[in-house]
Amino acid sequence: MPEIIADSVDAYIFRTAGQRIQFLLVQRENERTFGGVWQSMHTRVEQRETTLDAARRAVREAIGLDPLAAYSVDYIHQFFDHERDLIVFAPSLAFSLAPGGDYRLGEGFKALAWFDAEDAANRLIWAGQRAAIRTFTRILTKGGEDIELHRIG
Repeated sequence: MPEIIADSVDAYIFRTAGQRIQFLLVQRENERTFGGVWQSMHTRVEQRETTLDAARRAVREAIGLDPLAAYSVDYIHQFFDHERDLIVFAPSLAFSLAPGGDYRLGEGFKALAWFDAEDAANRLIWAGQRAAIRTFTRILTKGGEDIELHRIG
């Protein structure tokens, strides 16, 4: 029987361009598991590391930049990890970046690109990641106090 754990986190990078909300996705190298797939940043939370710190680390490792403001997406990505026979709950966090940073793709990725929110969601193969982007887009669209209530760092 699978156990239920919460040892992972999903990180989403976003920006607003006028009225458009965009998300940065990374594409896995073809030789890797799920080769060619577009995804958000994802990592396991290490011992003595907070979920927020792990998500910031995932962003640094994937694109070589430190994220700025952090937000709770108000969504938990749940999935079955068949290799570990576990049901995983992964909080979803979103980050803004300083404008004009120099991206350095991390190991295992071949490309990165900004996509409008719905286009980004449609490129993701995992339903939980699509739902997280759509949930956070609704929060961003409301703006004002709603977005500030979700700020966590």
